[in-house]
Amino acid sequence: MHTKIGRMPYLNSEIFYLNIDNNYFDLIFHTPKEMGKEINEDKIHAGPLSLVDSINCKKSIDFLPFVVSTDKKSNSVLLFSKVPYQKLDRKNISITDETSTSVKLLEIILNKFWKIKEINFAHEYKRTTNAKLLIGDKALQQLYINNSWPFVYDLGQIWHEMTNLQFVFARWAILSSVNINIKNTLKENIFKSLSEKFISIEKIANNNQRKFIPIKDIKKYVSSFIYEYKTNHNDSIIEFQKLLSSNQLKINY
Repeated sequence: MHTKIGRMPYLNSEIFYLNIDNNYFDLIFHTPKEMGKEINEDKIHAGPLSLVDSINCKKSIDFLPFVVSTDKKSNSVLLFSKVPYQKLDRKNISITDETSTSVKLLEIILNKFWKIKEINFAHEYKRTTNAKLLIGDKALQQLYINNSWPFVYDLGQIWHEMTNLQFVFARWAILSSVNINIKNTLKENIFKSLSEKFISIEKIANNNQRKFIPIKDIKKYVSSFIYEYKTNHNDSIIEFQKLLSSNQLKINY
């Protein structure tokens, strides 16, 4: 039986899957939130879990040395707003249902950095909101295709300004029960793509089906991400957990 790997559907994650050996692994498309649910139900064995889901995972998991992280700008975890952030208190924000981490990061930024005390969250597709949070390819599409929102806030950049730390959006994890040889094969497959990052980015750009973004921008975008886990990522994760636990934002749904 093949090991089931969660495949993130975003441009910023394609690099992980370029050298996955289909003799051992099946790739299954999932959003970050779906991936957290699926690994808890033993429906997938591994994948890049949203940071919040990696922290709250009920299963015994091992972390692989891979992340989706940004140094400063995320370029695709964006809050689009009709008003400046100073006027967002008690306003309506539609939030993506694809991940928990970016929503929790927004909550921290609203309360800890922007000093917002109360906010109204709505479903992503509600149109009568003052702002909306988008991630991944949806955020890129909004930027590149006729964006009419006057204020665009990059949550990765704001996190860095607030903490002087990188932000970890996802961590690769695998069920502890998976055979050690399979774990090592998966690590080798992913590491091959990352060790040949320039070649990998060229492949991604040349095979791109997203016609709304120029090839040169694809290369720049993917190059901006950090994919290998470093010890300083742990500092960011600890700070995120600390700020989240002390957050006092009142949220209405």
